[in-house]
Amino acid sequence: MNSYVGYIVIKKFFPQGLSPDDYIRGTEQSILRNPKIAEMFFYTNNIDRWASGFQRINAECMQFEVNFKFEILSSGLCTTFYRKSQNTRKHTTKKTTLKTTLKTTLKNTSKTTEKILAVIEKNPQISIVEISKLLETITLDGVKYNIKKHY
Repeated sequence: MNSYVGYIVIKKFFPQGLSPDDYIRGTEQSILRNPKIAEMFFYTNNIDRWASGFQRINAECMQFEVNFKFEILSSGLCTTFYRKSQNTRKHTTKKTTLKTTLKTTLKNTSKTTEKILAVIEKNPQISIVEISKLLETITLDGVKYNIKKHY
């Protein structure tokens, strides 16, 4: 995740041959790269369901008038959220909350979490135990903590 003056960019894995519109329309099902991690997030109430992210992003951005775009790259998916200029921003509780949430998320992304995500991107089927062994400096509890803390 990268934050710039006028926009925020998030890059992630994305299946080839599909588009975000396929998921927004509901014509495609989610491909779980690591079902065990997804299940863990679900049971710890860190996600309420999977395969609904594109629909929710689309609905929230339309509701709060946030301009965004999806770009399919050879390395995955790039999602860009454009900030409104300070002069035209409408200050409502929901919009302020969304802005604060995004800002907090950006600040809290740690180097440890980035290392964990990089390992998962290279091997989506990797277990938490394997991540801990591979990274050596991060304990099993440290991997669990960082995954739960940020997701």
